[in-house]
Amino acid sequence: MNSTQTQYSGEVQVGSPPQPFRVIFDTGSAWLWVPTVNCPRCIGTRRFNSTQSTTYLSNGERVVLKYGSGSCTGRNSTDRVEIGGLKAEGQAFVAVSSEYELEGTAADGILVRPTQGLGYMALSSNVPTLMDSLYNQGDIPAKVLGVFLSDSEDRNSASSSVSIGDYDPSPFAKGTLHFTPNIYPKVGFWSVNLKAISFGAVSLKLETHIAIFDTGASLIAAAVSDFSTVSTWFATKFGCEVKNSYIACDCSAHPISVFPNITFNIGGFEAQLTGSQYLSAYRSSGQLICMVLITSSFQDFWILGDPFLRQFYTVYDMDNNQIGFASLSEEPEAPFISTWLALSGATVIILTVLGGILCCCLVCRKKKPTENDVYVRMPES
Repeated sequence: MNSTQTQYSGEVQVGSPPQPFRVIFDTGSAWLWVPTVNCPRCIGTRRFNSTQSTTYLSNGERVVLKYGSGSCTGRNSTDRVEIGGLKAEGQAFVAVSSEYELEGTAADGILVRPTQGLGYMALSSNVPTLMDSLYNQGDIPAKVLGVFLSDSEDRNSASSSVSIGDYDPSPFAKGTLHFTPNIYPKVGFWSVNLKAISFGAVSLKLETHIAIFDTGASLIAAAVSDFSTVSTWFATKFGCEVKNSYIACDCSAHPISVFPNITFNIGGFEAQLTGSQYLSAYRSSGQLICMVLITSSFQDFWILGDPFLRQFYTVYDMDNNQIGFASLSEEPEAPFISTWLALSGATVIILTVLGGILCCCLVCRKKKPTENDVYVRMPES
């Protein structure tokens, strides 16, 4: 094996000799695609020229890739793909010749969206993904990813990192790494059981309990059946306005500090976002507006996108069909202390009751011993 781990911040090289591209690492898709010289309207400056690669092949099959914010069309192709020193020979990718409404995503130096999919083969019509190829060729020991997304507004935040074949949360996360099953691996997404969502002390009634971890999504997106519940809560609590599936709040009247934490119960583990993590503030006509970074997915599942994933180190384990996440901040000790105190209090009560029973029995024995005396075994310390 050439490497057990490669940490990578956004560039792949396609072809022989290699042609470099900045890409979006997207756990919500599985295809690698890059724009070609045959795409005059593609946004960005870099184009793949197949005639300059000695290892390029294409079967001519037309492929259409659809995303939540647009689509692209190209040809099913194969070539050598290099990522962080790891090389996949004959890797399948889409040589794109047309894009539709993919503007607005930063990569390749300016607004463009070539993508490296990190989902299962089910999302690529069972065509081997880059991770499948690297594993099958012996370049990585396991089909696992570790992902850290930096906070672009925090100058002290480390650079984003993708680890392929291994993972290590220690340089980034302070919380415990929790694993939960991928509940629908055959579908292709990284999906989890979203048991509950609470806004402060208020638990929302969810219609949908499926969520996917999607590094390619710029927002958190509520299932279409739950977005009305979410938006109504913000409107009722803070007078926020809802328009075109976006929620805007007046933060001049309600500062961010008064917005409660949002708690996502994922497979029994709680993941929290503070108001400053799910709100984005801007000024309009002298008024401070806070945009809630939760919109509608227009799907029957939740999408946990970048506002959520930036708060955690995440692990995507195909071999064991599980997803891990660890908080980047210190986990609060209060819940543990409260639980310990509650258990201690309950233990004291139980011991007191049992002790009383024992004393009564001993007194009874002294007064009138019988063959029916009851003996109580105290809990061992």
